[in-house]
Amino acid sequence: MDIKEQERTFEGFMKATVRGTAAVVLVMALLAAFVA
Repeated sequence: MDIKEQERTFEGFMKATVRGTAAVVLVMALLAAFVA
């Protein structure tokens, strides 16, 4: 696995993590608004 490919994989992983975190935060906010 060369460096370029590794970088692309890492970038994709970071984007997926950020998206996942944003989704979790959004769900938490919706739940908080729904309960409150």
